[in-house]
Amino acid sequence: MNVGKAIRLVRTTRGITQKALALKAECSPNYLSLIERGERKPSLRLVEAISSALGVPPNEIFALAIDEGNTNDPDKLAILSKLKELMLMLNTMQD
Repeated sequence: MNVGKAIRLVRTTRGITQKALALKAECSPNYLSLIERGERKPSLRLVEAISSALGVPPNEIFALAIDEGNTNDPDKLAILSKLKELMLMLNTMQD
């Protein structure tokens, strides 16, 4: 997963539209769409603005963006999978 896909995952889990998120993060909906599709890489400042607008810490976005395909270690894959599952569960509980 990349940062854009992680942003989309959190956004959709929270039921927020791209337009609403872009407005809160002070970026254009078109640019947010490009980020979510992986066609643009957001600056750290924009990731911070987006995560703030989503109500999650930036490290959660980065943790979700970890590429599980880079490891063949089954223990690491299991830990990453559980971490992502727990973070998504926390997101739904915060609403």
